[in-house]
Amino acid sequence: MNTWYKGTIMKGAHPMAQTSINIRTDEELKKQFDVVCSEIGLTLSTAINIFMKTVVRQKRIPFPLEVDTVRSQQGTAERSQPERGREEFDMMM
Repeated sequence: MNTWYKGTIMKGAHPMAQTSINIRTDEELKKQFDVVCSEIGLTLSTAINIFMKTVVRQKRIPFPLEVDTVRSQQGTAERSQPERGREEFDMMM
C-alpha cells in the first residue's frame, strides 16, 4: 500500500505520531550547534532525530565515551549514578 505524506509516496508506511522533547543545554552550545546544522543543511530537530535513530538502530551511543581516570577516581563512590553520568558527558564537551 502506498501512502502520501508531505508530498512523498511512502510505500507501506504511515506517518508516525509526533512528540516533543524539552532539554536543557548551554545557550552558546545550542547556537553553535544550530550554525553547524545549518551549514550542512539540517535543522536542529533533524540532527537530533538522526542521532536518536542511530542510537536505537545500533543500540549504543555512536561515538566513544571516555572518562578522565584521575577525576573519576576522586569521589566516584560518593556520587550517584546520574551525577556521574552528567559529569562524564560534560567532560566530553
